[in-house]
Amino acid sequence: MFQIISPMVAKALNENDKERLTSLLKKSANNLLLGAGLLFLLINLNLVDFYQWVNLEGYDKALDVVFIVSLGKLFTMSMGCLNNIITNSKYYTYVFWFSIVSAVLAVVLNLYLINELGIIGAAYATLIVIALINVAKILLIQFTFKINPFSNKTFIALGIILLLYILIPLLPLDFSPFLKLVIRSLVIVIAFLILLTFIKLTGDLQNVINKFNFLKKK
Repeated sequence: MFQIISPMVAKALNENDKERLTSLLKKSANNLLLGAGLLFLLINLNLVDFYQWVNLEGYDKALDVVFIVSLGKLFTMSMGCLNNIITNSKYYTYVFWFSIVSAVLAVVLNLYLINELGIIGAAYATLIVIALINVAKILLIQFTFKINPFSNKTFIALGIILLLYILIPLLPLDFSPFLKLVIRSLVIVIAFLILLTFIKLTGDLQNVINKFNFLKKK
């Protein structure tokens, strides 16, 4: 997706088209957050059954590690094409400094948190670095271009992800780990798509559905 959107971002920057730039940022942020949100649910809600299915012992700590790191990835995806905007703008040199700061933070936090918390400490270190660097990038774009990747759709999408994360585990699935994994995954995907369609959260998905309905009518 970023390979496709990068030329459009560069064109909007060259033409100083702030309206187009804002649209690209918010649309990409919304779509990537939804895609990452679905993966977040599929991975974290099925992890216990997956480990039971492959018969791995002592996986309790791994559950927390995956959850913590996936939160960081979810935050990163919610920024959309923000990195493309920075790298294609006159502020591209900030990418170098962000990389240096993130590397230093990663080393310092890992040395301290791993010593204090073990493998969970490494996960927290990763989350903290991701969060701090992403916030710095958001502030850079906000102060320089007066735009940001967030909108009402961001909070609605997060609400859907949180709702399903709470409700899906309540399903009474009394099957083998593999069957539970398959059934729960289907329920997650179907419920997620139904909610997106009902709320009309993404225009791209809605266009696909409308085209499909049009073909059925023909």
